[in-house]
Amino acid sequence: MNPVVSFSCLVVAAIALGLAAAGIDSAAFNPYIGDVNPGLAIAAAGLLGIGCIHVLSRAGWVGRTRWSENRMAIAGFLVAALALSFLTSLMDVAFGFPRDINVPWPQAVLFYPAIGLVAEIMLALVPLTILVLALKLAPRFGKSSLGIGICIALAACVEPLFQIAAALQGGTLSVLNVYVVIALFVFGVLQLLAFRRFGFLAMYAMRLVYYLWWHIVWGVLRLDWLF
Repeated sequence: MNPVVSFSCLVVAAIALGLAAAGIDSAAFNPYIGDVNPGLAIAAAGLLGIGCIHVLSRAGWVGRTRWSENRMAIAGFLVAALALSFLTSLMDVAFGFPRDINVPWPQAVLFYPAIGLVAEIMLALVPLTILVLALKLAPRFGKSSLGIGICIALAACVEPLFQIAAALQGGTLSVLNVYVVIALFVFGVLQLLAFRRFGFLAMYAMRLVYYLWWHIVWGVLRLDWLF
């Protein structure tokens, strides 16, 4: 399927999930989009994402390898996402994240796939698109392994930088803050490698796998086990 078409289908699904989640409690979206209607916010991000996918596809960045052609590789990416989510849970047990970091069940099942798509667009696709467009000024370098690596590394830094900015508002960086920054950078690099090889769905699937354990399953268990 054309990358833009398949991505558009994901956007429509995310809008539906976001509206359903907002119907339970729209306040869950406030830390991410303020008072904007969740459906409109996801749709706006989706349109931006469609533009990014179009640009990145024309630049040869959107992978087209079928999952069935290399099951081991796609399984490796998904297992890595799950492993990172388990590691984050262990850090939670050891150092303790705040009690209210997760949207509660059952709203979480609707909320996280929707907000996860927005996160992929704003924190990965948009920075990557800007970097790829900037490297068009130096086409030879942009197509080199070094240029590609720099794009991936810089784009993967965006989400950790947001975490650092949020943490510094509360004072100095804690052990958990440092861990989150490192883990998010590693996760971002792996996602972009999956994107370049298999396309956006692989990248998004990694976030869903991470969220499935960390925000949904562990999000329920931790309330009973840690508080």
